[in-house]
Amino acid sequence: MTTPHEGDTVQDPAVGTGGLFRAAAQAMREQGRDPATVSWYGADIDDLAIAACAINSVLWGLGPRVVLCVANTLAEGDWASRAEAQRTEILQLAETIRRDKLMIHAFRTAQKITDTITESAQALDHE
Repeated sequence: MTTPHEGDTVQDPAVGTGGLFRAAAQAMREQGRDPATVSWYGADIDDLAIAACAINSVLWGLGPRVVLCVANTLAEGDWASRAEAQRTEILQLAETIRRDKLMIHAFRTAQKITDTITESAQALDHE
């Protein structure tokens, strides 16, 4: 394996906990290259290994272009595309949740303002 260049893609269909990624990132740093510029794709049949690889990717500073998935890469030829699709779906879901959370906060704030105005109006009526 050659040391990745900035902008390259590294794929490991049996990524485990990410040892290949770590070695490639270390080799890049030794040559003055930034691993965060690389797209890192990894798959493994073991979901615990993928979870460990995700943590390791953060610890090793691999950057924002890490796409991991649980897959049997011997049976699934196009696992990287499926992983990209899942990532897109998750990011869209996260954005929807953020938007809904802001909307709920806005409704609660409006409710508090309405309650305050109603209470003030009732207090004036009793005077």
